Amino acid sequence: MPIWSFHGDQDLTISVDGTLVPMNNLEQCSDSAAVQLQTTIYPGVGHDSWTATYDLSAGHDIYAWMLGHRNK
Repeated sequence: MPIWSFHGDQDLTISVDGTLVPMNNLEQCSDSAAVQLQTTIYPGVGHDSWTATYDLSAGHDIYAWMLGHRNK
């Protein structure tokens, strides 16, 4: 199951640990061959990591990544 998480390191609404802790927990309890985990932390970004992600201005093609995975 592929998961790509995004978070701003200056987010005052939800700490960056709100992403890092669950992703680390998934990594610890999952077979790495079955789970593809990726985390992107945006430096200087607050509670709005989605704009740069979805409008592609951060340089990550989230759409190609999503379409590159299939339900098995």
